[in-house]
Amino acid sequence: MNASCSSPSAWRRPVSGVCLVLMVFTLLAVAGALPARADDALAGTYAVQGWDPNEAEAKDKPYSGTATLTKQGEAFAYAGDLDGYKYSGVAIYHPETKTLALHFKEEKTGKVGVAHFRVAGAQLDGTWAWMGDPKGRLGKEVWIRK
Repeated sequence: MNASCSSPSAWRRPVSGVCLVLMVFTLLAVAGALPARADDALAGTYAVQGWDPNEAEAKDKPYSGTATLTKQGEAFAYAGDLDGYKYSGVAIYHPETKTLALHFKEEKTGKVGVAHFRVAGAQLDGTWAWMGDPKGRLGKEVWIRK
């Protein structure tokens, strides 16, 4: 009896060379049709609203600006313009936890810091800190995709 690779009786027999080749080509075709990785969708420009360390969102005036993430291999390049201050950095997305880790530098002073964001669709909610702050205070930012 000459069963094809896709017949149910073929599933119970060892895979022949021809069937194996057909399965590999099918898997490659399906993989090519899948959308880009989920972290690729993070690339883009965001409107930013933030609060300096230990400021209460309800009573203190927030700062604002834009943040841009550009995919670079497995990481992201970060560029920020917040109330006239320019920032650059590198970020890593963790798909299992849906979080983004960011290391940034303020261009004029060279001051550096870290941020950690929870990704929820088109919005990123995070906290950040300056390196060298003896009190280890945290600021807050919310990014919304433009």
